[in-house]
Amino acid sequence: MSNKDIYIVIGLFITLLLVNSVSALTAALQNCKVVVYPTVGESTENCIKVINRNDEQIRVEISAEGDIKDDFEFLENNITLAPREEKKVYYNIEPSEAGTFEMNIVVKFIPEEGNGIILPAKLTVIVSGESSGDDVNDDSTN
Repeated sequence: MSNKDIYIVIGLFITLLLVNSVSALTAALQNCKVVVYPTVGESTENCIKVINRNDEQIRVEISAEGDIKDDFEFLENNITLAPREEKKVYYNIEPSEAGTFEMNIVVKFIPEEGNGIILPAKLTVIVSGESSGDDVNDDSTN
C-alpha cells in the first residue's frame, strides 16, 4: 500500500467518524418501582423523579395505565425540563375499592428535534378498608 492509499483510507475514516457522530437522548427515573398502601376513600400523595441528562431542553409527558387509573391523578403531567434538570412529579391516589392493583406510569421524554424515549415505572397499590360499592340494601321493609 502506498502513502497515497494510506492517506485516502485515513481521510475516509475521519470523514466516517464525523458523519456518524450522533447524539442520543438519555433520561432517567427515580422511584420507578413503588408499593403504596392507601386506604379506601383517602388520598395518598407520592412522587416520581424525572431526570434530563441531556444538554438540551426536553418535554416530559406522563400518564398512568392500569387497574385503577381513574383513581389516579398527576399534579403535573406535561412539563419542560432544562438541560441537566431533574424534578419530582407528584401524584395522588384516592382508591374507591380495596384490593391489590398494578399500575404503570409511562414517562415520555421528547426532545425539540429527533426521536424521544419512553421509560416505564411500576406501581403496586395495596388498598385497605372496605370498598364503597353501590350495593342496594335488601333488608328494607315494604
